[in-house]
Amino acid sequence: MRRGSVRTSFCEPFNRIAIVLLIAITAGCASPQIAPSKPVATQTIERPAQSFSVSGRFSAKRSESAASGQFRYVQRGMDRTLEMFTPTSTPLARIDATAQSATLSTADGVNRSAAALAELLRMYIDIELTDAQFSAWLQGLPASGDGVTAIERDPQNRLARFTESSWMIEVSARGDSTPPFARRMRWAYAPETDTELRWVIDEFTVP
Repeated sequence: MRRGSVRTSFCEPFNRIAIVLLIAITAGCASPQIAPSKPVATQTIERPAQSFSVSGRFSAKRSESAASGQFRYVQRGMDRTLEMFTPTSTPLARIDATAQSATLSTADGVNRSAAALAELLRMYIDIELTDAQFSAWLQGLPASGDGVTAIERDPQNRLARFTESSWMIEVSARGDSTPPFARRMRWAYAPETDTELRWVIDEFTVP
C-alpha cells in the first residue's frame, strides 16, 4: 500500500448512495501557540493508546471535492469498530476490523471485506494511510517514532504538530484529561496544499 497519497475520486461514495454532505464543520481549528522544540532525535515521543474510544465530527476536502459527517471509533487492542454518520446523524457505514481482516456494512446493504480498516475507509474518505496511523493520529500522536519530523510542542509540552508520511498533523486544542486527548485537529497533506481533514473530538475515553 502506498502511504501518504490521495486518489482523485474523493467523494464518489457519498454521491453513489445519494446522501448530501455539508462541507462546513462546526468551529474551525485555530493554530496553537508553539513552544521552541528540541531536535527530534532527543525527544521522547508519547505512545498512542491501544484501547480507547473516540467520537466527534470531521470534514475533508481536496480541491473542489468535500465531505463531512460524524464518526465513532472504538479500539480494544486489534479489535476495532468505526461507525460513520451523515452530519444529521443518519447511519452511513460500519467497519469492523481485527488483526487479520476488516468488513464493511453500509446503510444501503452493501457488504465488503478487505485486509485492513483503512482500505475500506477510503470508500468514504479517500486517503491512503495505515490502520496504525489512523488510530494514532486520532489521538494526536505519531504512529511510530521512526520517520516523524517537524515535531513541535505547546507551552504545556504537549505535542502540537508533527509530520509523518508527508502528512502534517496539527493539534490546535487538547483536553485536560490524562492523557490529554486531541480536541481539534487538522491533517494536511504536504504535496497537495488543498487536501486536508479537520476533526472535532466531542468525547474521548480510555478504559
